[in-house]
Amino acid sequence: MALFSVNQNGQWFTVKGYQASALSNVGDIKINSDNQTTKSAAKKIWFEYKDAAGNKRSEVINRANGGRITVVPAAVMAWTPSGVTITFDGSVSDPVNGEVYGIYVNQRNYHALGDNEFMELGAEVRYGSKFNFDVESTLVTTAGEAVINNVRLLMVALKQAFVRNLGADSDLYTVTVASTATTAGVITIMPKEQAWIQGTMQAERVILDTQDVFLSNVTINTIERNDWATIAATTGTPVVNTKDIADMEWFYLGEHGDTQRLAGYPYANAATINGSIYKVDPTNASGYDLVIIHHNYVGNGTFVQKSEQDIMIAMPLADATTHTVANAFLGGLDDYFTSLSSTIGSAAETIEF
Repeated sequence: MALFSVNQNGQWFTVKGYQASALSNVGDIKINSDNQTTKSAAKKIWFEYKDAAGNKRSEVINRANGGRITVVPAAVMAWTPSGVTITFDGSVSDPVNGEVYGIYVNQRNYHALGDNEFMELGAEVRYGSKFNFDVESTLVTTAGEAVINNVRLLMVALKQAFVRNLGADSDLYTVTVASTATTAGVITIMPKEQAWIQGTMQAERVILDTQDVFLSNVTINTIERNDWATIAATTGTPVVNTKDIADMEWFYLGEHGDTQRLAGYPYANAATINGSIYKVDPTNASGYDLVIIHHNYVGNGTFVQKSEQDIMIAMPLADATTHTVANAFLGGLDDYFTSLSSTIGSAAETIEF
């Protein structure tokens, strides 16, 4: 086999299995070198990959030209939603009849228009026996929102008003009121995972921080105060990196992808090419580990300027904590780069070679 460069700066492989010798199934990868006897002494290393359209080879990694290997566990790339809790402070005052209570959120980067773009989202209710959201409309509690006391009555009304005022922006947040008597006065506002279309609509992140949330002034014992509740940060359930990895595969397939990406459109679309050209499963609930090998190609004779290149290898988890494919691949790679961990850890790892 000729060992030459195809002059491709980035190469992407979605790996489903590691093989020490023969490639058996689509998605299998193996490691080759110019010294299979003493692998740690190999000078040139490359990967063979079984694709639906036939076997493919990575660029050749020449150890003498230097480089680095970065291992990124799926959990490191997960997005953890950051939200806020608004907790009524009974030590300041009970709800004051006739006072207008309001919560306001300055939504930064509103609809991805930039960090300097804000949209104020909020709600106001006048505390009393009736909460007017529309003409002749009164507060209606749902399952889990039963009124326990006056504090809960106020917070449920604020929550419902906030959700109503979101309107078309209801895709931004989940808003809940705690359901137990001991935490009856707590509203939680948590960003939602946003809509996503592979290669077309990026998985955006809604930013929400305590500095973006404000409370109205209310008159308590003739003094205007806005400390009738406390605002604190909270976090939600992490969202795995599957969609980010799917987007990376879409754009990083390079020359291979350029010749096949949506060829035959509109008869070929993302659904028809997933599983063949594109092998990242966007519905994978466990995420993908990622290995990035940054290396340099140097030509012969007068063509000695270094050309930096990357080989990116994504491997699915078997479940939330089982890195079967990545551990097998790293175990094989460790034969060549002995300073590399042979299994996935909890944090990202980078070694130089």
